[in-house]
Amino acid sequence: MSRDVLEDKHLRGSVFLVGPGGEREFEPIDLEQLCFVARGTITLTIDATNTILIEDELLRIGRRKPLRIHNRDTSPAKFLLLTLPPPRIEYLPLGFHPGDLAETGSSRPAPRNGQPPA
Repeated sequence: MSRDVLEDKHLRGSVFLVGPGGEREFEPIDLEQLCFVARGTITLTIDATNTILIEDELLRIGRRKPLRIHNRDTSPAKFLLLTLPPPRIEYLPLGFHPGDLAETGSSRPAPRNGQPPA
């Protein structure tokens, strides 16, 4: 079960309820996402890495990452999945390219040809 709770340009948010043993899969998208657990415990699988999140925990999900969420607990879990807007070019450092973040999955720019970004 899901419900959209926020829609403002590129910022979107949906609340999901996953029953015991339930699972949700999400296709990769070109924007970063945040997953916040409002109730229960969930296991997120991003690429081949499993991460367990408990209530009140948050995880950033990089761009173009397939995501699977599984509730291995005996009670329902509720989580919020936020889709973040792309970075605004005017706020990025000179010489920085938004694609740098996608390569590393990190908030730090990736080196170019062995050199840090300008």
